[in-house]
Amino acid sequence: MKLSIFTIFIMAFLSFGKLYSQDKDAVMFYNSGLESEKTNDYQEAISYFNLAIGIDAKYAKAYFSRGNIYLKLKNLGMAKNDFLKTVQLNPKNEAAYMILGKVNIELKDYSSAIESFTKAIELNTSNTEAYYLRGSSYQENNDFKNAEYDYQKTLELIPGYADASEKLEKVKSENVSDLSQEQTKQEPVAEVKNEETVPEIKKEEPIAEVKTGEQPTENKFDVPSKEVKKEPTQEVKKEEPITEIKKEETVKYEETNQQVIKPSADEIIAKGLVYYENKNFPGALAEFKTAAELYPESAEAHYQSGRAYIELNDYSGAVSEFTKAIELNGNFEKALINRGYIYNEMKEYSNAIRDFQKGVEINPNSINGFYNMGIAYFNSGNKEKAAESFGSAARLGDSDAQEWLKANGYSW
Repeated sequence: MKLSIFTIFIMAFLSFGKLYSQDKDAVMFYNSGLESEKTNDYQEAISYFNLAIGIDAKYAKAYFSRGNIYLKLKNLGMAKNDFLKTVQLNPKNEAAYMILGKVNIELKDYSSAIESFTKAIELNTSNTEAYYLRGSSYQENNDFKNAEYDYQKTLELIPGYADASEKLEKVKSENVSDLSQEQTKQEPVAEVKNEETVPEIKKEEPIAEVKTGEQPTENKFDVPSKEVKKEPTQEVKKEEPITEIKKEETVKYEETNQQVIKPSADEIIAKGLVYYENKNFPGALAEFKTAAELYPESAEAHYQSGRAYIELNDYSGAVSEFTKAIELNGNFEKALINRGYIYNEMKEYSNAIRDFQKGVEINPNSINGFYNMGIAYFNSGNKEKAAESFGSAARLGDSDAQEWLKANGYSW
């Protein structure tokens, strides 16, 4: 039986208990999100769920529903964040733990998957799928003993489960193999000659401890109310391969004198954009940072670094890079809009509004600038200013702004 992480459990909606929002606006936006999902307009659904969460940050159903949308869009990182938030708000949501475990399997984070399935089993000791998937995760981690237990438990609950039976036989053979290897690895200890003493480790000179580093704190965040369009300033043409930067390529002026060719900022950024388009964001960031180090006056290098930091969920890094880009180019509209978007996510609405105002001043046709400014005004409690900003976005053709205005009795 092949199990898909995109299975949506109907019991999920029964698990939320009384974790419904008491705010009528939040409920209205949530219901609008469900309607948009029915028509497969996923970006619009996300926008509505964002609005619901912006009003009621403890609205568990909105996080769960938005997480399901991200699963459909195969954005596993964002989905994981939403399901983590769901179980934080409602630790008894068995279905959310199950989906979270499946997401972790897809991300090859088997230890986290084991934790999620264990939580699901604690809530329901008859959850066959949880035992089976936890067993698979143990197997991937080469923990064959625990894998064997989970597959046996799966077969106790469903005796005819062929996949579990097959995997059980495999991990049993692995356990036998491990035991055999341990027995054959008994190497004789070299005899210490009486006339030779074994050097003693001096206690006053401790063996250097290997530092493993601090565990990074997990960035938990909500997605923007409307995704900022991340249009690279330099288009990457797939049919024209980018010249590879050969780090060891040199021009020989004299037999004993070599000079390294320094690639241009545009060349390095272009290489980073290839990584970015392929969703290799750490690789993209490394190239953008190289461009910024070699060309500190390149506003574009800092801007692209900020975009990569957003994808890596590092908001402080993104703000820092966008700020550097704006300091180098005060009219860098995209940097202002993107920094405003980050401020919105950090709930620093006055800073967000300032950036959006400057952005739309530079580009009066910025739909995202006006729309996200409306979000900032709305979340800061200024509904009239929000309507004004949404009106500007609506007149530029934004359907999300038009829907909000229509639902709240405004014209544009």
